[in-house]
Parts: sequence; C-alpha cells; structure tokens
Amino acid sequence: DLHTAYRRQRQMCIRDSAVTRMTEELTNLAAKVSTHLIIYFLASCEFILNLLISLLYKYYSLLK
Repeated sequence: DLHTAYRRQRQMCIRDSAVTRMTEELTNLAAKVSTHLIIYFLASCEFILNLLISLLYKYYSLLK
C-alpha cells in the first residue's frame, strides 16, 4: 500500500534525524569533556611542578 510505504519512509527519516542529532550532541559532549580533562590534567601538572620547585628551593636553601 502506498500510504503504508510513505508512513514507513517518513518514520525512518524521523528516526534517522533523531539519531543524527543524538550523535552530534554526543560528539559535542565528548569534545567538551576532553577539553575539561585536558585542562584539569594541565592544572594538576602545574600544581605538581610548583610543589617540586618549592621543595627544590627549600632543599637548596638547606644546603647553603
């Protein structure tokens, strides 16, 4: 039946559109999460480096 075929095609288009939107949203979310993880990692590295530098200064001042 032509009407049934038309409805099936329309439902498939709606489903494909929803899947495409969800895929785009998940991709955007993954990019945001990755960015936040990189920033967190770099901030952690900065904290550790600052801690090491302060420990080296303390150690160096003890050697004087």
